[in-house]
Amino acid sequence: MKYKILFTLLLISSLSFAQQRGGYGGGASSQITGKITGTIVDGQTSEPVSYATVVIK
Repeated sequence: MKYKILFTLLLISSLSFAQQRGGYGGGASSQITGKITGTIVDGQTSEPVSYATVVIK
């Protein structure tokens, strides 16, 4: 029972932090820019996958 209450409190507090504006929360006036690089590799052959598409939301 104590673990359920603790889990619920942690969940609510983490959601309240995620809803704050600015920073990584993505407020209306904030804009995060950057560059992500990498290679998509086939798990069986360990070769790069040609023409792979990655979507980040």
